[in-house]
Amino acid sequence: MTDRSLKIRGLVKEYKRGVPVLKGIDLDIAGEGITAIIGPSGTGKSTLIRCINRLVEPTAGQILFQGMDLARLKGAELRAARRRIGMVFQEYNLVERLTVMENLLSGRLGYVPGKPVLKGIDLDFDPTGVTAIIGPSGTGKSTLIRCINRLVQPTEGRILFNGQDLAMVGRRELRQARRRIGMVFQEYNLVERLTVMENLLCGRLGYVSPFKAWLRRFPQEDIDRAFELLDTVGLGTFAQVRADSLSGGQRQRVGIARAMMQQPELLLADEPTSSLDPKTSVEIMTLMRELSDRNRIPVILNIHNVPLAQRFADRIIGMSDGRVVYDGPADGIAEAHLKSIYGGQDWLH
Repeated sequence: MTDRSLKIRGLVKEYKRGVPVLKGIDLDIAGEGITAIIGPSGTGKSTLIRCINRLVEPTAGQILFQGMDLARLKGAELRAARRRIGMVFQEYNLVERLTVMENLLSGRLGYVPGKPVLKGIDLDFDPTGVTAIIGPSGTGKSTLIRCINRLVQPTEGRILFNGQDLAMVGRRELRQARRRIGMVFQEYNLVERLTVMENLLCGRLGYVSPFKAWLRRFPQEDIDRAFELLDTVGLGTFAQVRADSLSGGQRQRVGIARAMMQQPELLLADEPTSSLDPKTSVEIMTLMRELSDRNRIPVILNIHNVPLAQRFADRIIGMSDGRVVYDGPADGIAEAHLKSIYGGQDWLH
């Protein structure tokens, strides 16, 4: 019988020379069962996982699996080893234009004609405040958020914003409208090889010519604002740090600051805390609440964590099966509402 145990010896990873993220990790993991790795953002959890299958290159140490040291394999041997190591990604990594079957065979989920994800949604949003959209997975929360700025094309209906129907505008008008709508992504969507400052300045790409953007010639007022936002999100000393060396919480702060670089009139957030630990989730929601209050802009976000929604939102919209089943103040949602949103009651206790 093949030994499926995993042994890690003296594992070190440095993204920046002399500043290790992993510091001599020694672990023995049995050939069966589930092992959970916990800890705050930035402590090395994802780096450890990604070192095992060499998506991140370890600096030193051994990764012993089925008689091989994965840390030493190259080329064909590494590819062969990876065939025996499955990986589920935080950001899904599906091929969006493919069917579920095609994704299982190589790659992603598509929308099915005749099977609506959103079913006649009618909503009015105030010009300020935080609105949280809650509901089970697959109920249309992310689709609703992404329809607003046309990252997903609505099948029918109207999306009225600043005197325009965003569902009907053409390419040029849509690009102009999107400059006024900030977006914070669940999977951060940073350019990994760029610095934090360069990622923030990406938020001004809609306002500068492609040639100037390519030369990285941004107006001084944009650079000054970027530094101010870095201070606001608590990353004032990270301007020249590459995005791929940041923790999840730090990446999300960069994503929020990049969205605010647009000087948006509306801020959307697609599950901004789903990949973060509890402490960092509270910090991110606190930041979004403060930015909404300080800049007097509406924030619309979808979120799975109901207590966080109740704590930080002014209004909660509960969705189930593509429809709105609750729309009211955050402090007004009760157990009966949650049962209608999520179904059943065992999960409440």
